[in-house]
Amino acid sequence: MKVFEFWQGGKGRQLDNLPLITWTGNALLNDQDGAQFKISADGLPGEGTWHREAGRTAITGDQPIDVSSYGVPAICFCIGHVICGADDYWQWVVLTESEDAARKLIRDGYLTATPFD
Repeated sequence: MKVFEFWQGGKGRQLDNLPLITWTGNALLNDQDGAQFKISADGLPGEGTWHREAGRTAITGDQPIDVSSYGVPAICFCIGHVICGADDYWQWVVLTESEDAARKLIRDGYLTATPFD
């Protein structure tokens, strides 16, 4: 699985090639008042969503991706092609080194926050 820098709202330079990611988690971001938001990345070639964490499960246990090890504030990768009825798209995940980094990308217009009901 190719890992890219999430650059200006889209796929930037390739940073790594990892084994397939088997889990993602915590796809909602809370604001200071406790409201929850789903975060999307509209500049990727398919459907992109922000997650707080992702990784793979191996014999030794869960191995989360450490975004800070790449030296960039955010990364993205494609986890597969979805075909369901009329839907046909590539599913992308954006990870940031912190929730504050995600909030900055939202303020800068590179991620979109939608209230989660």
